[in-house]
Amino acid sequence: MIASVLIDPMLPTLKPSFLVAEALEWMEESEIAQLPVVDSERYLGLVSLPLLSEPGLTGRALSDFPLEHSHIFAGEDQHLWEVVDLVIQHELKVVAVLNKSGAYLGAVPVAELYEKVAEMVAAGDRGAIIVLNVKPHDYSLSEISRLVESNGAKIITSHYSSSYPYDTTGNSELTIRLNQVNVGPILATFERFGYVVSEVHANEPVTSVDQERLDMLMRYLAT
Repeated sequence: MIASVLIDPMLPTLKPSFLVAEALEWMEESEIAQLPVVDSERYLGLVSLPLLSEPGLTGRALSDFPLEHSHIFAGEDQHLWEVVDLVIQHELKVVAVLNKSGAYLGAVPVAELYEKVAEMVAAGDRGAIIVLNVKPHDYSLSEISRLVESNGAKIITSHYSSSYPYDTTGNSELTIRLNQVNVGPILATFERFGYVVSEVHANEPVTSVDQERLDMLMRYLAT
């Protein structure tokens, strides 16, 4: 899923000529504390509620204020996870999306990102999560998938993460989510082939294959 598909057409776009009072009204109506400022399809940056909340500013134009994140945006064909990374790295409430010519296309609110991420990992469905400790030179998703499928199950999503160079053992983690909760035979197969299983979550709904990203998004939604 790419950034252009994630754009919320209902999200307001502010102009530099807008007064602070107008911007605050749009923020209240859209229930979001940050909005993009655009002039003739040229993305100028973001304006945030804390910047506009000081007394005596309501009659001033947005052009009087230094805008934030003028160089932070997503390209129209960037993947959802790349957009999520921008949100986390820069603590954004919305992400502007530009086309290949640099023209502003729209913006993606964090709430929309969370919904799409939840859909992508099927967060409401039941299915086992298994975390394997693997060495990078031994890692083969196709081999692991073959072992899973030999037990009549399938890998629905997977996430590979490496702690190198911080982990001196050189081990990495592969998190896989399956389409069933009965994982006894699969665990036995992994053990037989020398794989180290560090975690098994087989009886609870899946919440994430990348918990850190989703936790950050939830924190943004709560503010």
